[in-house]
Amino acid sequence: MAVVASVNVARLTTTGAPGNVLGDFEASLTVHTNIARITIAGTMRDAQLAATGSIGAVVARAIVNSVIRVDDGISRMKAGSLIDSAICAGIAPEELENELYTFSFDRFSVIGAIKIGTFQDSHIGASKIGSVMIQGIVASDGGPGSGIRAYSIDNYDRAGEVHLSDLKPGGVYDQVNNYFVFLPSAT
Repeated sequence: MAVVASVNVARLTTTGAPGNVLGDFEASLTVHTNIARITIAGTMRDAQLAATGSIGAVVARAIVNSVIRVDDGISRMKAGSLIDSAICAGIAPEELENELYTFSFDRFSVIGAIKIGTFQDSHIGASKIGSVMIQGIVASDGGPGSGIRAYSIDNYDRAGEVHLSDLKPGGVYDQVNNYFVFLPSAT
């Protein structure tokens, strides 16, 4: 695994090769600026990506056993699957992995839109989330509660079964097995 620190990256793209060989990303990367777009044609696997600014868009076929952490926010995120991973805006990944009710955001951070095909044993956290669309939830392995945590979510849709809008602090809004959508009371 490559480890790169203290760089400025405008765009990160993996494309793969002809013949259906997809480009994967397996590295630790710390970026001290904003990133316009991250496009992973294959799988982001066992990766750590940190940005002190924001990320315009994250698009990946799959994100597996990885952490994406930004100080400010992510405009748009789309992944075919999110498995054993954390997407964090303004919060440390360790806090999202704690018990459901024990976390706080470092500052105001936003994830504009999230679209995930399959969600499994992962964590997403931001102070505010614009829209969330999850196609399917795979049962948790029994670890700490996985799911989405924010102070507010404008629109939420899980597999066409649960449609919610204008979610405000103070409750669990969706729960399937060990998966939660939780909005704590703002402190």
